[in-house]
Amino acid sequence: MKKVTFAALIVVLAIGIGMGKASAAEKGNGAGKASAAEKASSADNDLAEGSMSLHITTAGDQMIIGKYGLSHDMAILAGIALNSQSGGGSSATNMQFFGGLRMYLKAQSSYFFPYVEGGVLVSSLSSGGSSSTSTGLLGNFGAEYFFDKLVSVEGSAGVSLSSASSTTVISTQRMGLGLNFYF
Repeated sequence: MKKVTFAALIVVLAIGIGMGKASAAEKGNGAGKASAAEKASSADNDLAEGSMSLHITTAGDQMIIGKYGLSHDMAILAGIALNSQSGGGSSATNMQFFGGLRMYLKAQSSYFFPYVEGGVLVSSLSSGGSSSTSTGLLGNFGAEYFFDKLVSVEGSAGVSLSSASSTTVISTQRMGLGLNFYF
């Protein structure tokens, strides 16, 4: 399943890059004159107050995360993941909810943006008639690279602290890749 998801991300990324290049070529041919306001807002990325994006990640479980820009260097995050498996007479369902905050560090260029983020993850697992809920705190660092004003790819690594029933786990196995679509 992860191979299929990764292949779909690559295809969507290629389409987004192609659309961005076509749009740039159209503007370069003088198809329309940009006003001063349009020139001021046509930065190489869409990190701004009020910007919104949809993030698809492959960190552990695939998760869909919405991002809302509070300012040019801070965003609030909210995500959901659903994983359901069945076979051999048994089934398992894992549902996760994520909420967090991302802080962009000093930009290295108008395309490359390192960040740190923190958040809370609540996971509910149902399997074989029993269920459990765990809560975790996450801390990640990573970077986002813009291919186009509205499309970026990111990578991150981090740590997590989670608790379920009477078990507490500290993990450094949080790594992931993701694709962002801004609108």
